Amino acid sequence: MPEESIQEANSLPISLGKIFEELREGVVIFSNGDELSQVQIVFFNAAALTILGEDSVLGSRIPLPQVFREPDCMKWIWLGPNAEFNLDRKYVVLSLRRKLIESESKSYILIIFEDITRRVRLEETRQKFISNMSHELKTPITSMSLALGNLQESPRDLFDQNIGILSRSIDRMKQLIEDLADLSSIETAAELEKEDFINLYEFTSDIFHDFKRKSSERGITLVVQIDSEFEKMLVRTNKLRLYQIIHNLISNAFKYANPQSKVLLNFDLKAEQMIIQVKDEGPGIAIMEQEKIFERFYRTSSARGLPGTGLGLSIVKQLVKKLGGTIYLKSELGGSSVFTISLPLT
Repeated sequence: MPEESIQEANSLPISLGKIFEELREGVVIFSNGDELSQVQIVFFNAAALTILGEDSVLGSRIPLPQVFREPDCMKWIWLGPNAEFNLDRKYVVLSLRRKLIESESKSYILIIFEDITRRVRLEETRQKFISNMSHELKTPITSMSLALGNLQESPRDLFDQNIGILSRSIDRMKQLIEDLADLSSIETAAELEKEDFINLYEFTSDIFHDFKRKSSERGITLVVQIDSEFEKMLVRTNKLRLYQIIHNLISNAFKYANPQSKVLLNFDLKAEQMIIQVKDEGPGIAIMEQEKIFERFYRTSSARGLPGTGLGLSIVKQLVKKLGGTIYLKSELGGSSVFTISLPLT
């Protein structure tokens, strides 16, 4: 730092230390030296402690290796020469900026850093979304392209077959776009209004009717059980969105359930919470896959070849969240899968 700048700083009505304390960025100043052990803290602000965590080692004369332990980061802080460095730790990503300051024959290293974890994770999510979206659109577009080529080159008897391929591909793309638009609107909404009062017995009779044809086609029996406490109750909720949640879960259960098996829809009342369970008798889901089941576009190994956009459970999770509830899955390979939702009744 030039001498005139130092003199101006010394003449300020408040100290630089107090200015640094007002910053949201973390600030750590190290004394410089020819040996790594001589690079020690001479100043840090409160934000540095907040960002690095309460268990971080910060204090006067604490050496650099105890503060930033990563070898590449230590080397960069001590020797530079680049002005910026991203430090990717297990749960946090930090953006560091370095400035070497010369003052009265002494040398100091100024490190200013901020937590950019959210920014980095959002960018990773964006890139993953684009990659998944490209993959999901590629399949129907490829099918459409092949079908169009066949229409031009194939004999007349294959006309209907290729038209069918085109129709199914277009339907898949339409469904994908509709699901994406719905998911986006749900995620951006602050909350879902609970302006409807429903009787669960009437509500579930509509659901039962909607799945009657699919039930007979696959030989799967839909069983509905409702806690008797609900018999004289009107449940305050968002009827359209609650129906969407349950419809998506039952559709999912029908898709994977074994033929001639049962799908159970159960409603219980526990401590001012409505507990909804959808249980199937299917192949089950492996533990490793359960961790990703609610991610956009994620489809289990057993879902390959089956119709769907891979967005249904993501929509369900977001709807449950916006209604103030929680959802979790319990499953095991070769056994049943049970989705359990807990929704507040207030």
